[in-house]
Amino acid sequence: MSWLSQPTLLAIVLGYLLFLFLVASMGEAFAARLRRGRIRTITYVLAASVYCTAWTFYGSVGLAANRGLEFLTIYLGPALVALLWPLILSKLVRVSKEQRITSISDFISSRYGKSANLGTLVALLVVAGMIPYIALQLRAVSATFSLIMQEGSVLDVFDPTLLVAVTLAFFGILFGARNLDFTKQQTGLMTAVAAESVVKLVAFLAVGIWVTWGVFGGLGEIFGSIARDPVWSTLLTLDQPQTASHSRWAAMLLISMMAVMFLPRQFHVLVVQNPRERDVNALAWSFPLYLLLINLFVLPIAFAGLLVFPESGGQADSFILRLPLHFESRIISVVVFLGGFSAATAMIVVDSLALSKMITNDVILPMLL
Repeated sequence: MSWLSQPTLLAIVLGYLLFLFLVASMGEAFAARLRRGRIRTITYVLAASVYCTAWTFYGSVGLAANRGLEFLTIYLGPALVALLWPLILSKLVRVSKEQRITSISDFISSRYGKSANLGTLVALLVVAGMIPYIALQLRAVSATFSLIMQEGSVLDVFDPTLLVAVTLAFFGILFGARNLDFTKQQTGLMTAVAAESVVKLVAFLAVGIWVTWGVFGGLGEIFGSIARDPVWSTLLTLDQPQTASHSRWAAMLLISMMAVMFLPRQFHVLVVQNPRERDVNALAWSFPLYLLLINLFVLPIAFAGLLVFPESGGQADSFILRLPLHFESRIISVVVFLGGFSAATAMIVVDSLALSKMITNDVILPMLL
């Protein structure tokens, strides 16, 4: 039996969702104040970190445990391109504001004379590509429910993932889609997304510190144990067969560079919701810093998972949660769960909102008109 009852876990989830509603409501209530100076810039920077989804929270550890340093490509690409944002992103923001661009499909079609057919095609392709990714976030929520409950099914009556999806849909409608002007600043939504970026970062750092110095004797013990193993030691190098291909690294770097700017949620936050063009300058250095911090303990957690669960390489994505569960650390387990939950929900809300705008503007309206 799990040490955490089903009602307790459900109460934690509902409490967190209530927290999001509260933060978003306060963001709306104090919108004028939050749009000033440093607070505005901090909110924009943190909201941009919606790039880090549940895959970052769980998948980076799994990738590091199986492919070593290859996980870095997913973050090196965005970090490198971010340094050029004062030149690239600033111009993108300026053009989008002048032409009242509302989505990535709208932007692409505007480059070709506001072609309705092109906008529809881009919207359909993006929706087809992003729906499985959103489903993956919901699956991550369901899987962590099951893992933390240590049971085959999450709840006997219904799957809580459905409750989460419905609640997030209501949240998106209330704080994102209720205004017909899609270019208007959604202060409440962006404030909530920024808060979730703080939650997932603090959670990842907390479990990293706990694993490194609470379970093991520090980085030296973890990396030393891995370096002494003839198989696992290859994870510390670029010589292993899975990561030896320079073309693979180059491809992943290029894809991640494009993704951080042109994924629907990224375009919505970075461009459409940009409060002021000059805030891009702060984003150029603070976003790479965020990526550095959230990946600081990826290798220690991945290697700790291999040392504790040597036969579970295929389940490495769950190492970050299985470690505190294995050592019966209730507080860290809940912290990890909420961190992964926040990473998933932020992505689901922003991507769903961005996709809904594309479907409305580029698919439904052209058919009606």
